[in-house]
Amino acid sequence: MPEKAADMTSQNKFERKLPDDRRKHLIDATLRCLSQEGQEGMSVRKISSAAGISIGLISHHYANKEELIAQAYETLTVSLLDAAKEAAELAGPGAREQLSAMLKSMFNGPMLDPGTLRCWLVFWGMMQDGNALKKVHDNTYGDHRAFVETLLKGLASEYKIPFLDTRLAAIGLLALVDGLWIEWCLDQRSFTADEAFKLCEAWIDALVIRAAPARRVAHKRTR
Repeated sequence: MPEKAADMTSQNKFERKLPDDRRKHLIDATLRCLSQEGQEGMSVRKISSAAGISIGLISHHYANKEELIAQAYETLTVSLLDAAKEAAELAGPGAREQLSAMLKSMFNGPMLDPGTLRCWLVFWGMMQDGNALKKVHDNTYGDHRAFVETLLKGLASEYKIPFLDTRLAAIGLLALVDGLWIEWCLDQRSFTADEAFKLCEAWIDALVIRAAPARRVAHKRTR
């Protein structure tokens, strides 16, 4: 291929990547602004300044600010779910070990950053039935719950629990995690991340014992 043609091909590839790169910069900048300033960080001027692009380019890529915030919310929630899935996968084939690994990922890194709570508060405050943010929430929460439910189904099979309602158990476990996470972000002196993890572990163990009394009796007899 002639040198000039090769240069043009390289340039064209770069140009095709630019819109996605700009969106990524915008999303990263949006999350930084919300993390640092909460509601005040929603200013388009602040976001464009943090991203190092003009305000006009935001309008070029997004129809309105709500659309940009919704994509930032989706990016954050998907990244947390991906981290949980990766942790569970690395834990091995056992469902109980996978649940423990998932929980550890939920009480580590970004989940324990008070700035993340400021982001959530903005996201939750903007949600209304039918708007872009609510649709993103419904989809991402559904994906997260489905993943936890899959792990709990594996647990039910592993412990031979025939009547475990994995849907409700997934909802309950995620609610416990969210509640502990919010409480920790509001007052980090009240308990440690390790204590929060142990509370969730105890909840799962209690669920197994309660749902499988025959196994509990058998366990007692062998002690």
